[in-house]
Amino acid sequence: METSALLEAKRACSTVSDDSGNTSAAVESLVLAALKKALSSPEPLPLIASGRNPGLFPRTRLGQQAAELCQQRGWLECVASRPAGKTVTALYTLTEAGLQWLLHKTDPATALEALQQRIVQGQQQWQTWGEMLERCREELDQLRQWVAGVIEELKTSARQGWAAGNPAILKATAWPFLRRWQETHPQEDCPLPELFRQLRQQHPQLSVGQFQEALRQWYGQGQIVLHPWAGPIYEIPEPELAMLVGHAIAYYVSLRASGNNAPAGNGCL
Repeated sequence: METSALLEAKRACSTVSDDSGNTSAAVESLVLAALKKALSSPEPLPLIASGRNPGLFPRTRLGQQAAELCQQRGWLECVASRPAGKTVTALYTLTEAGLQWLLHKTDPATALEALQQRIVQGQQQWQTWGEMLERCREELDQLRQWVAGVIEELKTSARQGWAAGNPAILKATAWPFLRRWQETHPQEDCPLPELFRQLRQQHPQLSVGQFQEALRQWYGQGQIVLHPWAGPIYEIPEPELAMLVGHAIAYYVSLRASGNNAPAGNGCL
């Protein structure tokens, strides 16, 4: 007793046998069209078309037969795949055997024209890729230069910030300025805002807090004399630069005379 699978196979064979001429011609037409498309396409294509995605064969019974024939004969080869939703679509290209069969079945000039078209498309694609790579290279160069600039700015800022907060470095600017002040203003002590502005010219990162901390250190080491504000508090110019030392408000500074603990000006703290 014959199984249903065997009966189905016999019916399929008899159908092909009954109109074998028409079916073979239709399949061969689909094969020729598919091989020409594969030859002219610069990229591998899916075997069967689906939705908006072009394929080598239509999604029909004859298209499926033509696709299976090309796979059996080795005329098309799967060379890649791409995800398509939850599935993966195999991508095919023409093999050397497929090209030989195509040249045998068609006018060689027509096939060579398709091949020439593929070469032109490939050249255009490579040119596009080359332009994209050049743009990427330029963008990466710009990004590299920008990052290098930011790193250098951060390093410079860190160096300036460290220098601004280092009393030993500030001293190299403050001492010459205070000496010149004493020479040009022998009867006046230097206001703290004047010294602060002079230091800021050399150390733009210097803050008021760092400035006053350096003054306290120099004052504690006996290197400078701080002089009080003698007028009403509300008349102090730039009061944010004044310092509270003990119970007095220091607003002037002078260098302590070498070997002498006496102040350089009138009154001291």
